[in-house]
Amino acid sequence: QHRERFPESKLYIFLNAWDIRPELRSDIKNRLQKDNKVLFWLYAAGQFDSGRESLERAREVTGIALKAQPFFSKTGTTILNRRHPLSESFRDKGIVGGSNLEPSYFAIPEEASVLGEYSATGLPSFVVREFGTGEHAWKSVFLGEPLVTPDLVRALGQIAGAPVWNFQGDVVHVRAPFLSIHCAGAGPRT
Repeated sequence: QHRERFPESKLYIFLNAWDIRPELRSDIKNRLQKDNKVLFWLYAAGQFDSGRESLERAREVTGIALKAQPFFSKTGTTILNRRHPLSESFRDKGIVGGSNLEPSYFAIPEEASVLGEYSATGLPSFVVREFGTGEHAWKSVFLGEPLVTPDLVRALGQIAGAPVWNFQGDVVHVRAPFLSIHCAGAGPRT
């Protein structure tokens, strides 16, 4: 029922969305893939449909073709494009993530910008792809590492055009007419 009325947002984060049923896939395509929205897919995205493997359908919902890495492939992403706003959100310039995940997935970078690749295999693990123009424009971002940092969420919000209220890592709650901040430490805030 909530999927029939996705809350209006500029950024949608899909955390480990392994199994996306046909009706939800259709709703994502019809309601979210437009209006300059950003859809972020973390680790797994639409690989199954009602419990059956469905990698060919992952592209329908993410806009990015995904494929499983060879078995026993190590994760850990080397950032390639340091100048992209999403890449800048990872302060460590070396390897991001690096856990023992089985399986792990890589993106087939057709018309996508590759921001990072798995260090062990060289396969694309962090990509962004832009679609359409005008009201039909939207972006899809895939990260094969199960790693979400506040800086990454902030960068995703910025490329989506969402307001960013704080850059110091404080807890911020915004509901008009109030903005509440619980500061993580001492010092001035902007």
